[in-house]
Amino acid sequence: MFTMSIQILQRMQCANLHAFSWDPIIKYIKDQHSAYLRKELTAMRDRYIQDTRIHCCLYFINPTGHALRPIDVIVMKKLSEVVNVVPVIAKSDSLTLDERERFKAKVCFGNCDGERRS
Repeated sequence: MFTMSIQILQRMQCANLHAFSWDPIIKYIKDQHSAYLRKELTAMRDRYIQDTRIHCCLYFINPTGHALRPIDVIVMKKLSEVVNVVPVIAKSDSLTLDERERFKAKVCFGNCDGERRS
């Protein structure tokens, strides 16, 4: 049996601020990885190093009924270079099943392998 600690970092509306709003997020993720690596590579390191790295990014998409906005695609591609990105349709319970399936198909933008995932 093992224990797992979860730390949640929140960045609201990063795609609405300006064209390079992903830069501070990517810098923070890279800084956390660098700090962990520095601690791990020291000769007299601690027995337990607290892992502050970011392992996954939940990217919430507004259920507009349209396809992804171009800025959403850009931000997700930039983030996926440094962290695993999981797109989540926000408030999907407000959509009908047909609307949700159509929106999922639009969000997939060619990277899906045809498998149905819930």
